[in-house]
Amino acid sequence: MKAVELTANKRETSGKGAARKLRMQGRIPAVYYGSSEDNISLDFDAKSFEQAISKIQSTNVIVSLDIGGDKKTALLKFLQRDPIDDSVLHADFYGVSPEQEITLRIPVRYVGSAIGVKDGGVLQMIIRELEISCKVSDIPEFVEVDVTDMQVGDSIHVEELELEKVEILIDPDRTMVTVVPPTIAKTALPEEEEEEEGEVVEEEEGEEPTEPEVITEKKKEEEEG
Repeated sequence: MKAVELTANKRETSGKGAARKLRMQGRIPAVYYGSSEDNISLDFDAKSFEQAISKIQSTNVIVSLDIGGDKKTALLKFLQRDPIDDSVLHADFYGVSPEQEITLRIPVRYVGSAIGVKDGGVLQMIIRELEISCKVSDIPEFVEVDVTDMQVGDSIHVEELELEKVEILIDPDRTMVTVVPPTIAKTALPEEEEEEEGEVVEEEEGEEPTEPEVITEKKKEEEEG
């Protein structure tokens, strides 16, 4: 995964009032912290920051931070967004080294149009995220699963995935995606939630997304603003 490059200012002020003032000036408050480093309060130009992260689809992103000439590698661990306009209100960065091993969740992308769906079956995507362990430098942005050749009755399991330099931490026997006959798909749903034939149906929601867990991470005091 290619690192996202961001330039930040080191700030001396903290607290809700200071953060609100920064936002009014077109800046985004943030904090950088690590297992063996002191917290550093930061702020970014809002427009540049939004442009840099506009194509990011998860928080499991390696970031190259330039803090007044001091270069640091970090994970974008959390983004707080405005519930109305979705603008970024605050960002958290966790300092890491490229060789550091972490556990985290990455999204699964299903691509292609399954043969079984064209024949009237229903594609059920069961796993939307995978928990993995790998070095920071080897974090994949996502896992891609091609469903093109799947016929009615076919399934793809976790053990069939081929990921280099990555350890998958969930049961290899778990089904990721399957194509079922339309009659089975319909009886599995409440009447008001029945889907048209050929539509994608999620069988289960899965767990809520969790933040990347750094193996050596120690709990830090959170900084307001």
